[in-house]
Amino acid sequence: MQSAYVEGLQNEGNLNKIDKGFHPGFNLIGIGQGKQTWKLPIYNWKESTKKKLEEGKLPKKDKDKMVSVKFLNVDVTGTAAVVKLEFYVGKKLTYVDYLSLYKFEDDWKIVSKIFYKFPDKKD
Repeated sequence: MQSAYVEGLQNEGNLNKIDKGFHPGFNLIGIGQGKQTWKLPIYNWKESTKKKLEEGKLPKKDKDKMVSVKFLNVDVTGTAAVVKLEFYVGKKLTYVDYLSLYKFEDDWKIVSKIFYKFPDKKD
């Protein structure tokens, strides 16, 4: 998860790491206005990552923009797992993520994510 999610997707833009850790059916699910939800499949997230690589936004070079995580809880039952983690951009706590994983024959794969985004503080 560290390799695929933090390094591959967030800091490096390493598509091989992303493919190794994410299931092709992965969806990021968010909440919009009212009762609306939205989803972002991994293939769309990878396209965004490719664009950031082309634009020079990845790999990240500024330490204040580097992503790190702190694992708060890992709950595993058989071939299913849920991970709760704090997501930091630089030193700023930005999200709490809830990642769902399944164990397949080859390895664990991230299959979905929901999250809470902390409001931006007004200075």
